Amino acid sequence: MPMTYADYASAVAQHYAGDSRIAFWQLMNEAEAEDSKAGTCEEHAAAAALRSFADRMTAIVKAADPYHLVSLGTIGDGGHCGVAGSDYQFVHGGAIDVCEYHDYLADPQAGPRVNLCAGLQKPMFAGERGFSADLGTGVVTSTTLARRARYFAEDIQARLGTDACQGYLIWSWSEGASVSFDVGTSDPAAGVIRQPALTSPEAVYLAVSAQ
Repeated sequence: MPMTYADYASAVAQHYAGDSRIAFWQLMNEAEAEDSKAGTCEEHAAAAALRSFADRMTAIVKAADPYHLVSLGTIGDGGHCGVAGSDYQFVHGGAIDVCEYHDYLADPQAGPRVNLCAGLQKPMFAGERGFSADLGTGVVTSTTLARRARYFAEDIQARLGTDACQGYLIWSWSEGASVSFDVGTSDPAAGVIRQPALTSPEAVYLAVSAQ
């Protein structure tokens, strides 16, 4: 690579420092620290590595852009190496400003999540929230898309502004058809983020996926 990750992150943060269009910086997506790609997990060592990385990179990013908060970018407290159980709080207990979880539960009535950063006095962000376009039926129709949009609206109404959700990211925008968790250009779910009653004073976004 032409430059290190730290140098790149610093350069990007400096370039966009103070830009009001940016909610906050995120260092990784679904951060974890296995011994190697698809390798084994030594949870204690992984948590220490993630905490060290998060603290160091937060300092670097804030030195370049002191105007924005920083998120590590985690899936939640289970499933990824280094953030299991109480290690989630340990990793976020340092310089990181924003905690995050991802949620693809199909039931919009599952109820609000607990704040994984309880006691740290840090905001919790739903960094990925998705419902399948077919809602488990196997076929995407105008009915399933309309129902999915309603699920998003109900879910946002129930969660956003609670202790466990100060931001909400719908996953994810697509210029193509609404398949899987994608929200296409004519999808009614895209209109949910334009409903003022659901988006104030907190924020609702529609993720743009590079995948």
